[in-house]
Amino acid sequence: MSRHKLIKTMDLDDELDDFDGADYDDGFDASDELTADDKVRLREGVAQVRAVLGPSISVNDKDIEDSLWHYYYDVDKTVNYLLRKHHYPMIPDAAEKGRTTSTRTVQIFKKEE
Repeated sequence: MSRHKLIKTMDLDDELDDFDGADYDDGFDASDELTADDKVRLREGVAQVRAVLGPSISVNDKDIEDSLWHYYYDVDKTVNYLLRKHHYPMIPDAAEKGRTTSTRTVQIFKKEE
């Protein structure tokens, strides 16, 4: 039960002097940067997405690039995502289309039983 005494007598400056930060890994790796091919595909993908969305829908390039990267440069999925997120947030996902929770639906099921 006297381990707290060890902590009280510990010299923090002495302990921290040993740490130079060389073992610290912040998750950044130089190989994670975009290759020239990735940059070309992103640039072409942004142009295709902008052509599909048209001038009436304003989405910044960063959001388009992020969603293209997330969907592996799939323009159709990117457009659908951006429309749902920015312009038409009330469009249900395909999984939600079959779900109905209205009272009328519940009443119809009760009558059939």
